[in-house]
Amino acid sequence: MEIEYQREFDNWVAGELFHVEELTALKKQDQKGAIILLMVFFVVGLMIYLSSNKDGVDNLLLAILVFWVGYLYVQIGRSKRRIIYDRLRIACGQQIDSIPDKRVRWQAGPDQFVMCDSEKEIRTPWASIRKVSLCPQYLFVQYGAIDHAVLPKEGICEGDYDAFVRYFIDRYQDCANQQNVQATIVKSEWTVDIHRLKKGNPWKLSIRKLCFMVLWWLVFVVCGGVLLYRS
Repeated sequence: MEIEYQREFDNWVAGELFHVEELTALKKQDQKGAIILLMVFFVVGLMIYLSSNKDGVDNLLLAILVFWVGYLYVQIGRSKRRIIYDRLRIACGQQIDSIPDKRVRWQAGPDQFVMCDSEKEIRTPWASIRKVSLCPQYLFVQYGAIDHAVLPKEGICEGDYDAFVRYFIDRYQDCANQQNVQATIVKSEWTVDIHRLKKGNPWKLSIRKLCFMVLWWLVFVVCGGVLLYRS
């Protein structure tokens, strides 16, 4: 069974974003970042408590400081995808855009699946697939040691995406059953809006962010006021 899609930078970068977020240590980094953020809140909260016997202005300033630390952390965290996108755009964008024939064909056969374009052909036995992730917009395949591929739902120029994905997963599952190994098939809700990602500016102030800022500020001002009252 065959399918063909038009390879564009946005399709390719989606695969890289998924690989970074789901298959590398970025998740662990996010967990560490959350722990660090909690530690920051604890330390600053302790400072507010210890300084509560001083002038109330100190508590207000410390509350505002906590707000800005948290706000900047959240904004930096939200802009991770944009940072990765911009770096890959600089590193690989021109090379991908300059490919004259962007058509990529996937062929799923009894013993292997084949990916071929105008420059190369990659043959991968089903047994070499380590993980298949089915997302609303993409099919991600991890094979070999570190290699991965993406089949985008948008951009298909020949073939039926849903039918191919079903056949692909069935063949992978059948091969795993024949070899008495566990097939790693994951259904994920992972998604990315590339168009919004390109247009978005994580530092641009909006009504939503303004409300978030006011709410965050009020929380810590109230906390500081309660501590001041208790003192």
